Amino acid sequence: MWEELTLRNKEEKFVSPSDTLALKRKDKINRDDLLVLKNKIRSQFDSLIQLSFQPVDFLDCSLTGMVQLRLSLPDEINSLYSPQNPIYDDILSNLCGKVLKFYEEDFVDDSDLLDILSSYFLTRNRFEDYKNIALRYLHNRSLPLKHELFLALLGIHKVSSPFAFSLPDKSNNPLIILFKYKFAEVSFLEKNYLYDLVMTGRYENLLPLALDLVPSQIGVRNAFPIYNRIIANFRQYSVEEKKAFIETYKSTNKYFSIYFLLKTVYPRESVKKWLEEEKEKNGKSNSWETVPVALKKSGAIRSKLKELKQKEKVFLLQPFELLLLLNSTEAFVIRDSLQAAQERFPYSYAVNRSVAILAFFDNEYFQFLHYINRSGRFQYQAEALYVKAVCLFELGKKEEGMVIFQALQKRFPQSEFLNQAIEDYSFEV
Repeated sequence: MWEELTLRNKEEKFVSPSDTLALKRKDKINRDDLLVLKNKIRSQFDSLIQLSFQPVDFLDCSLTGMVQLRLSLPDEINSLYSPQNPIYDDILSNLCGKVLKFYEEDFVDDSDLLDILSSYFLTRNRFEDYKNIALRYLHNRSLPLKHELFLALLGIHKVSSPFAFSLPDKSNNPLIILFKYKFAEVSFLEKNYLYDLVMTGRYENLLPLALDLVPSQIGVRNAFPIYNRIIANFRQYSVEEKKAFIETYKSTNKYFSIYFLLKTVYPRESVKKWLEEEKEKNGKSNSWETVPVALKKSGAIRSKLKELKQKEKVFLLQPFELLLLLNSTEAFVIRDSLQAAQERFPYSYAVNRSVAILAFFDNEYFQFLHYINRSGRFQYQAEALYVKAVCLFELGKKEEGMVIFQALQKRFPQSEFLNQAIEDYSFEV
């Protein structure tokens, strides 16, 4: 529109100090003066500050999923857009002030000048001045895409549909990825790119976004490095953000770390209640142990199964009870219940014991050892030790198995199971 005002104009001339002094004497500037101002800014500050506006530097992602204006800029961001010498900063302030006065009365489409003003105003917490000029560009349908996306993310520019913007399917631009996260869908490759970008430390403000997009706790790109960086700076977040993060972090079952995070936010009684709930949920409470029923008593095991099934606690069946039921018509019920329990309580001692017994029943002996070792104090229960001894014999570890049998026989000399087992296996040792 105004070709003579663009940076690509070959006829632009260097502005002398006398030209700048002349501008200072004027109360009002015209379009020719605007060219002088822009040239002065560029010639004086091109080597000192970054003139290209990067909107993501001025946005903040919260742990509650909000995207907002970044009010407190770190020193490394301020140094990108602001000259360190106070004298130069004063000159820049004077020049940008004059440009602002021009735009209050007139309009010229110059995206380079808009970038300069945007960086200047936003590093000085003058968002309203930036918004007024940006809206002038938007009204004249000449606002560059990055500014449109920036205003849309802040809720100033209402987006009727994300498809109104011609955005690429795959992008390496963090602003476009952030916009897609808010209004559309982020691709798998964009998630990976954002994760790698944040891990470099350049975009620390996008750390919560990377956590939300890469929630997996396994694989090369997993959430634990993000967890660690958030925890390291935990004090800087609001109470709401801390609570939101703790709820996410609970899925790691790192109880020691969770406990200390809870203490920074919640009162003592709430933390104590959480501890008791975790003990109960993960089978570390005595209330989770059930009394074995008489195996020879007709209907006793099925009655116990029915009761535990109603409470969704089939995994509380004793090892021998499980083995008997897995040989009955209730086998499918047992398997489905244990699978559901394992998904809900993967770190429960009682659940791991029951899954181990199921693995033993399926002749998956290495799986049995894996899960029984995760069953805490339940692995030392007499029935669990008996099954473990049999498992060791099946794996060829006969001496280890016999040691367990003999120890159990001393504890339970009248046990028919133990006496029969020792008789059956002793010749193999």
